[in-house]
Amino acid sequence: MAASYYNDLIYHVYRQRYDAAVGDITITANRSLLVDFTMPFTETGVGMIVPIEASRSTNMWIFRQPLMVDLWRKINQQLVQSCGDCMAFCSSNINIQLH
Repeated sequence: MAASYYNDLIYHVYRQRYDAAVGDITITANRSLLVDFTMPFTETGVGMIVPIEASRSTNMWIFRQPLMVDLWRKINQQLVQSCGDCMAFCSSNINIQLH
């Protein structure tokens, strides 16, 4: 197939006419400016192309997005509880040794 066919696929994914493109599409600098490429799914080199989300690519807190707010609250609550338990345990051992 001609390179123009693959460029058209990339353009249609970029314009969100297509959700994704799958095939033996070569990653080039120009194409990577428009879409994200995945790692190959198999040894045959088949990958998937999806549109770039500008807000995701520049956000340094992107790691928090997959988790819900309630889950983050629970994680922080457990962290504070664990720190408090450690402090209580350590201080109780110190008091026992001093007496």
